[in-house]
Amino acid sequence: MAEQNAPEYPPALELEKELTRKERQIEYLQTELRRYHNLMEELKQGMRPIGTVEDVKGDTALVRLSGGQAFQVSIPPEVRDKVTTSVDAVLSPTKGVIVDVIERMRDRSLLEYQVEKAPKVFYEDIVGLGKELVSLRQAIEWILDPETRTRREQIIRDPRMLEEAGSVLLFGPPGTGKTYMAKAVAGTISKHGQNTSFLKIESYEIVSKWLGESAKNVKEVFKLARESAPTVLFIDEADAIGRARMEATTDAGRDVQGMLNQILTELGEGFHVNRNVAVIFATNYPSVIDPALL
Repeated sequence: MAEQNAPEYPPALELEKELTRKERQIEYLQTELRRYHNLMEELKQGMRPIGTVEDVKGDTALVRLSGGQAFQVSIPPEVRDKVTTSVDAVLSPTKGVIVDVIERMRDRSLLEYQVEKAPKVFYEDIVGLGKELVSLRQAIEWILDPETRTRREQIIRDPRMLEEAGSVLLFGPPGTGKTYMAKAVAGTISKHGQNTSFLKIESYEIVSKWLGESAKNVKEVFKLARESAPTVLFIDEADAIGRARMEATTDAGRDVQGMLNQILTELGEGFHVNRNVAVIFATNYPSVIDPALL
């Protein structure tokens, strides 16, 4: 009887790597599932308007929304002690009663903890993405390097050609190195003497169920990026905040459009405002991104 050949098994190291990859995929999918579950719960509740209390008189208050509309509203006993001028108040859907008082949706101090100075990730740590890395460097590296930026400003006399400089969109499946590439830009430039910050923001952190707050959060993120400049601002899961615009027929739809418009406003502030900030968007679904961001 002929001796049967023993089956060939992949080396243990390859099996271990494959297991690690699968575990990361499962972890990512679980995170996505939790995120979408939370979003569904918030949508079921409906979006509630939020505004700033400008005046308080007895059991009523004057509340102004982010769009400029002002409403004279009632203050129920359970929140009366918390309602003072300048606080953020959540209104009922009919905008007639204050239902809650909240702190800022995005605490400034918490946001600042996400600023990473001179990260220890460099170009030489990136493997298998040679062409992509070259394209990324050509698009944004000069924004963060003073000498290169000055030379380009001298060559390009027309400021309109510099207005949208320094922002790119990375796309690809999870785990393909988008975050790593963005961090390597900040790390490598820092290594060569230009201390650069890396600020990573998950888009779902910007989105708020309170009307008008999402646009405010966008403004706060860009403000911090400019204050920490030179900065690589990495906005992950851009499809959550940059989806193609459609006709808005609800408060929620108008809030989403307001958020995207605020992003376009920040990017369009001009080269001299954003001259030390490189903005990198990342998404797994490039087909749903609004053309204005592309």
